[in-house]
Amino acid sequence: MVSGVYASEASDLNVAELQDAITEHNESFIHSLEAKKNEIVDTLNKFPEDEVLQEVKQYLNEKT
Repeated sequence: MVSGVYASEASDLNVAELQDAITEHNESFIHSLEAKKNEIVDTLNKFPEDEVLQEVKQYLNEKT
């Protein structure tokens, strides 16, 4: 039973639609995080080679 909803009303809820909406939101969020990570890596690539920057890039790539 869904909190605050009578059993007869709860049966009308489409659980699959709720799951799809959550999945779609999560996929969109993950895509935006990946885009931001790629933007950071591209920015780092513009700097001269440096040991610390290499470690940061390696860390970001391992977190994919």
